[in-house]
Parts: sequence; structure tokens; C-alpha cells
Amino acid sequence: MGLAFLMASLVLLDVLVTSVLYHRSLAHRAVIFNRWLARSLTVYMQGMAFAPPLTWIATHTLHHAHTDTPRDPYSPRVHGFLAVFFGTAVLVSLWRRRHGGAAVDRLTRSVPDRAFLAFCERRPACFAITGSFIAAFVLAFGWLGLLLYVLQLIGFYLIVGWANSAGHTLGERPFHGSATNRSPGVLPALMNACMFGEWLHGYHHRYPARANFGMAGEFDAGYFVCRVLARLHLATFPGARAHDPIPAPARTR
Repeated sequence: MGLAFLMASLVLLDVLVTSVLYHRSLAHRAVIFNRWLARSLTVYMQGMAFAPPLTWIATHTLHHAHTDTPRDPYSPRVHGFLAVFFGTAVLVSLWRRRHGGAAVDRLTRSVPDRAFLAFCERRPACFAITGSFIAAFVLAFGWLGLLLYVLQLIGFYLIVGWANSAGHTLGERPFHGSATNRSPGVLPALMNACMFGEWLHGYHHRYPARANFGMAGEFDAGYFVCRVLARLHLATFPGARAHDPIPAPARTR
């Protein structure tokens, strides 16, 4: 029971760090973190999810620039709902293999602290960081630690896959375009809280530079964490009122 709770907590922490750092900060620069906090969280994500940061940013940039077209690396309308749900990480890896480092460099040229992120991107660093985390799990919990690590990794990528697949096919469509929000209700609200606002996919695609995805009064837990970090002087929001809610149009299906 204790290990199950720990696994669930680790999955949620992975999702939170991905949402606030990789997604809102590095990819969209809607919030800027203290450099050492950003570096620490980047190493954490590399260790827990084997997620090279520049490749993540590059594919997400294409996802927004070419949404639901053949150039979108993980569109459920192109690759299929189940392929994206279960295999977002595989699709990202295949894109990286097909296009190589030159495409990653071109798409991430202006990312802040790029030298550090490029170091984390290198294969020896990727394996060293991830291997160190796996070793720490085994030392702390024995061979059950290896199982715990693998299960949290699977849980994390299933949530990421669900956000990418359901976020373009299920729920309400508040703006013209492909991305959707989940319908109102207790269960969708709980899911949105567990996904730290990533459920509000339609709002984010319409206004990607805003740190707050809850544009019609919905609770965005990821944005709440960003605000707490800002209060602690560990994060800032660039631009005038770039993080405030805005009126949203009536929902349509």
C-alpha cells in the first residue's frame, strides 16, 4: 500500500514538473524559473522519465505550429488515438531519429540556458542521469525499487499520452481548431487537477503564451504552483498580465 501511494505520488510529481517546467517555461516561456531550480527540475525529469529537454521542446513546438497535420509529431488525428495514448514517447523518439540533431537545434535555438539543456540532451548524460536515479531506487527499496521506477515511468507516459490524445479528440471545443477541453463535471474536474491543468487543452492551444490554462474560471493546479513559486521569488511571469484569465467564448462541441 505504501509503495502504491509512493508510485502515484511520483507519477503526479512527474506530471507537475513536466507541466510547469518543460511545457509552460521551456517550451512557451509563459513563466521563467530561477535558473538553479530549472536546472534541478530538468535533471529530475531526465532521471525519472528519460526525457531529453531539447527534443521535448522541439517536438512540442512543431505540435503547436502544425497541429493535427502530418508534420505534428504526435497528433491523434494523424497517428491514431491509441498510438498517441500508449506511444507518445515512441513517436517523439522516431521523430528525433528521422530528423536528427540539426532539426532539434533549429527549433530550440533561442531557448534560455541552452548550453545546460544541450548537455542533458547528450546520450552519455541521458544514460548517466537516468542510471543514477534507477540505482538510487534500487539502493533505497531493493529490487522492488526497480519495479517502482518502471511503474512510475509507465504511469507518467500514460498520462502524457492521454493528454495528447484526448486533448485533441474528446470533450468540448471552445475555439475553432483541433484542441478540446473536457466537459464540466466532478470527474473531469478531478482529472484536470491530477493533470495540473493540462486537461484544458483547447484554451492552451488558443493562447499558448499564457501560464494560466483556466481561462474561464477553471482551477489550474499547475498555474497555482507557478504562482506559489513566484511568491517565493523562484519564478516570474514575463509580459504585462500574461498570466491572467481572459474571458472565454461559449463552449461548443
